Amino acid sequence: MIRGIFVHTHPERGFEPNAMSSALRAAAQGDRVLVAQCLKGGIGQGPTGKLRFVERLEWMRPDIARVIDSGASEAERLAFNALWHEIKDKLKDLDTLVLDEPGLAIEFGLLDERQLVDLLASKPASLQIWITGPGVPESVEPLADTWTFTRSRAAAPHATGTLSSTTSSAA
Repeated sequence: MIRGIFVHTHPERGFEPNAMSSALRAAAQGDRVLVAQCLKGGIGQGPTGKLRFVERLEWMRPDIARVIDSGASEAERLAFNALWHEIKDKLKDLDTLVLDEPGLAIEFGLLDERQLVDLLASKPASLQIWITGPGVPESVEPLADTWTFTRSRAAAPHATGTLSSTTSSAA
């Protein structure tokens, strides 16, 4: 069964270009798309300050003034919770969701792993979800159609590019 869940994970932080190009392509073809960056702040953003890049692509970040890279303040937790609530509320109205760094949100204590798994398990059948970023929990793998891990070769002085491996777990 194809579920429409695609995971692109890697050890470093950085936005996954494959997910973003898929989101832009989907929006250009008329799909309703939401890109949600869980940990990258944007002053004046949050659910009420989302950005619209093309007619059908919205971009949301928590309404915080920094990129969360460790423990979060209470205000940052509230901003993340507002973002997560908005994501869940919008699922029925979307065709594509790009969810950036939910694994790190779990690591930093902002999101419970069960919340992510429940969101994926209960998504509308027509919704495609792209999950990106480091630390995606293994509990997501049985739900994913594809799981791509890209490991950096930056440590090798002669290396250029990345190595990538993809597994498919369509049941």
